[in-house]
Amino acid sequence: YSSIIKGCEIYAASSSNAGIRIGSNYEKVEIENCRVDGNGSLQIGIEVRGFNNKIDGCKVIDTTAIGVLALAAGAKVLNTSVFASTGRGIELGDSSSGSQFNFVVENCVIENVTKGIAVYGNDTLIGNCHIRDYSEHGIYSKIPGSANSTVVISDCLLKSPNTGVGIYSDALHTKVTNCAIAHPALGGIQIEGGGSLIQGCSIIGSLAEGIEIDTAESVSVLDNHITDPTDVAIRATNAYNLIVQGNQIMISAGIPTPSNAIDVVGGIGAIIDKNQINGLKQAGGSAIGIHC
Repeated sequence: YSSIIKGCEIYAASSSNAGIRIGSNYEKVEIENCRVDGNGSLQIGIEVRGFNNKIDGCKVIDTTAIGVLALAAGAKVLNTSVFASTGRGIELGDSSSGSQFNFVVENCVIENVTKGIAVYGNDTLIGNCHIRDYSEHGIYSKIPGSANSTVVISDCLLKSPNTGVGIYSDALHTKVTNCAIAHPALGGIQIEGGGSLIQGCSIIGSLAEGIEIDTAESVSVLDNHITDPTDVAIRATNAYNLIVQGNQIMISAGIPTPSNAIDVVGGIGAIIDKNQINGLKQAGGSAIGIHC
C-alpha cells in the first residue's frame, strides 16, 4: 500500500460529514486500527473514494448515515466493527450507477443499524460477518442496470426480527451459502435476481417465508435447513427453471405449522427433488407439504 493511516482516533463534537475520507485521487491507502466515534452527529465514519483502498481492524460507532462507505473498485473492509449507526453499517458502491466492482468485506461485526451491509457494486464478496439488530435488512443488494453482477455471501450470521438477506431486481448470479439466520420475522432470504444459488443455509424461527424467490429465472435452492417456520418455508412465485433439492424442513412440537411447507406458484420448469419435511401438522388437517 502506498500510504497508511494507522492507530488514529477521531471523536466528533458537532455535526460533521466524515471522520476519515480518502479522496478519489488516492489509491492503495490502508486505514488500520483506527477508531471513529460519531457521537450521534457524524454522518459517515470512514469513506474511501480511490481504487484498491483497505480498511482493516477499525471501529466505527454512533454515526448518523453510514459507518463505512466504499465508492471505488477494489475496496476491502476487513476485521472492522460498526455499532449504532442510525443508517447503514457498511455501504459498497453508488446506488445510482452500480458501476463499481470487486469489493470484499470479511470478518466484520455490525450491530444496531438499518441495513447491515448494502451492496450496490458488482463482483462483491461478503464472508464470515456477524450482523445483529438491524431494522431493515442484514445484507441488502440491488445493483442498478447490471446484467452480469455477482455477489457471493458466505458463512455469515444474521440475527434480527427483520429480513436477513434481500437480493433484488438487477442483482444477478448471487450466491448465499452456509449462512445462519435467526428469528427473521420479515423473512430469511428473499431473492429476485436470476441465476442465483442458496445452499447450505440455516434459517431458524422465521415468521415470514424462510426462503422466498419472486419472478426470477434459474434459481437453485439446495441443502438448506429451515427450522420452525410459521409461514411457508420455501416459496417461489413466477420462478422459471427453479431447482429445490435436498432441503430439510423441521417443525417442532407446539410450533404453529405453515399451510404449505414448499409452495411453488406460476413459472415453468421447476424440479423439486429429495426434500425432507418433518412435523407437518395443522388443525383441521389442511397443511400441505409441497404445493404447486
